[in-house]
Amino acid sequence: MTVKEYLNQIKVYQLKIENKKVQLAHIRDMATSLKRLNYNEKVQTSRESGDSIGDDVADIIEIENEIKADIIAFERIKLEVISTIDTVHDIKCYNVLYQKYVNNKSFDDIAEEMGYTDIRQVLRLHGKGLNMVRGILGTKCH
Repeated sequence: MTVKEYLNQIKVYQLKIENKKVQLAHIRDMATSLKRLNYNEKVQTSRESGDSIGDDVADIIEIENEIKADIIAFERIKLEVISTIDTVHDIKCYNVLYQKYVNNKSFDDIAEEMGYTDIRQVLRLHGKGLNMVRGILGTKCH
């Protein structure tokens, strides 16, 4: 795992959780929606289960449990990444890393907040901060 991949774990878990929430909302919507039936047509079903509501409920419970597990993992990873960033001794590098990886801000936004007119200064601080984190993590990241 690279240093960037290590720091981006927060964003990855946030995306996983959000995507699963969308999936959950879709399944709930499908489970609770009523379809118009044309009672003049003959309907032939080949469904083996016969319990679509039970299947939907099982899917909902499964996704809810996955979301709960992801949230627990997300909180653990977030605390670990913040703790690692907290050990960066250069305050400007610390600020760039924290804003980028914890607050998910763009380099342009970070540059503006720090009063830089040129993004290259932020990119330089970011690179310097990544090297510091690489030194902190040692063999855990390359």
